[in-house]
This record gives sequence, structure tokens and C-alpha cells, in this order.
Amino acid sequence: MLGIVLAILASMAWAAGAVIARMGLAHMRTTTGTAISLASGLVLTMGLAFAFYREAIFALPGWIFLWFLLHGTLSFPMGRFFQYMAYSLAGVGRAATLVGAAPIFASLLAILFAGETITLPLLLGTMAVVGGVALIVSER
Repeated sequence: MLGIVLAILASMAWAAGAVIARMGLAHMRTTTGTAISLASGLVLTMGLAFAFYREAIFALPGWIFLWFLLHGTLSFPMGRFFQYMAYSLAGVGRAATLVGAAPIFASLLAILFAGETITLPLLLGTMAVVGGVALIVSER
């Protein structure tokens, strides 16, 4: 149950962040907004991680950091830049809904590369997301 509550809180944080980002992007370039967002997030996240998990971080094998380096390169700078550009061009409501289609790609990649299996709830949920994306994209 805690996982569900945290997922809902994360969704609320992302939604608020989308609106705040759109308001800020009205006054600056997308690259500037992305850089400011990433820098502030890095300072906060690194501070919390080292404050609460210092020993665990230093106990990790070095190769694990390569996965997180790849993740950090793909999802934060590139994903955030494209997301902010979409907010500027398509508006928050439409763009955030399409960014919310991440489960389609996450499910596919998890099945292909992480050995996850297709279950009926996963298939139905993914189909519902695809249907929602189709409605948003078809809107004129």
C-alpha cells in the first residue's frame, strides 16, 4: 500500500512541477530551464542521499554507478529537455499526458531487457494508456 501512496504522491509532484516549469519557461529558453531544474535537483538529491545513505553508497560496487550514469544521462537531461520543450509547444495538459505514456515504453523495455513477463493486468493497463495517447494525439 505504501508503494501506491508514494506513486500517487510522485504523480502529484510531477504534475505540480509541470505547471511550474511551464510558467518559468514562458520567460526563458528550454535549455536554461532544463539546466536550472537539473542543478537544483542534483544539489537536493545528492545532499539527501549522502545524509541518509552515505555508507550504503560507498559500499556499492563501482560497475553499478555506470548504470546510474546511463540512467542519469538519458532520463534527466534528455528527457527533461524534451519534456520542457513539449510543455512550451503543446501545453502542459497535452504534453504531460503524453509524457505519462512512459509505461508503454517502460513495459516494453522491461520485457525485452529485464526479463519481466507480460501479465493480463500489465497488458490491459498498457492498452488503456495507448488508448489515452491515441485520444490526445487525435485531438485537433
